[in-house]
Amino acid sequence: MAAKIISLQQDDGSWYASLLNPINFNVKKTSGTGFNTYALFWGMNNGLNDNVKTRPNVKKTWFALSSLIKVKGMRGFVKPIGAAPDKVDPNTTEVYATGAFL
Repeated sequence: MAAKIISLQQDDGSWYASLLNPINFNVKKTSGTGFNTYALFWGMNNGLNDNVKTRPNVKKTWFALSSLIKVKGMRGFVKPIGAAPDKVDPNTTEVYATGAFL
């Protein structure tokens, strides 16, 4: 699964709002990026992911997420809570995305 997630990563280190429909939702999503990064780190720390292959992708992600911190720690490009992908922009935010970043 790690290899597939990494193959869907954008050049800046983030992931699209929809992994299955990147053409219609081709904008970064910071909460999903945070959760994907946590999963990759977890796999590295527990011997499931090859650290040499995974580390560059995780490092790119860290820079992508760090560059999107807004005033008071809020994140932009966050999909509202729901069951389907949605369009997001730099001002779309939800409090849970800060937790995903942490």
